[in-house]
Amino acid sequence: RSSREGKCLFGTLVVLAVISSGISVYFSYLVRDFYSALTEKRIHDFWRVMIQFVVSMVVFVPIDVMYQFVRVKLQISWRKWLTERVMSLYFRNKVYYALERKSVGAIAREEVKHYEYNDAEGGEEDANREIKEVDNPDQRMAEDIKSFTEFSLSFFSSGD
Repeated sequence: RSSREGKCLFGTLVVLAVISSGISVYFSYLVRDFYSALTEKRIHDFWRVMIQFVVSMVVFVPIDVMYQFVRVKLQISWRKWLTERVMSLYFRNKVYYALERKSVGAIAREEVKHYEYNDAEGGEEDANREIKEVDNPDQRMAEDIKSFTEFSLSFFSSGD
């Protein structure tokens, strides 16, 4: 299930990404014309390109700011929705108890192995032995969701 707001934000982001790409192409032509006017010492063309550049900046900067705003707003909206979804699945059927039991069981098995190892080896300890325990699974899920949404939306980045 997704929200209407999220779909609208995504559609707006796609449109603004296409516009932003077009703006980049337009500015590349302006730079070309600027350097052509400079190298060929055409003063009239130089000032025409400078005026076009200033007018373009006044028009296109707000579009780029809007693009960044929509991108961040979509990221927050998507992150909120995905976090709520993942957490509801996590709390459904009491999955957190299963994680705790597995964690406690792993610690108990590790302690048994540790004592058996010490008895077999004459009391030497293995410093490389690691216990697989899940610390703060809800915080880890939230951080993973943040990373996922940021990375996914980075495909729409226009050089920022």
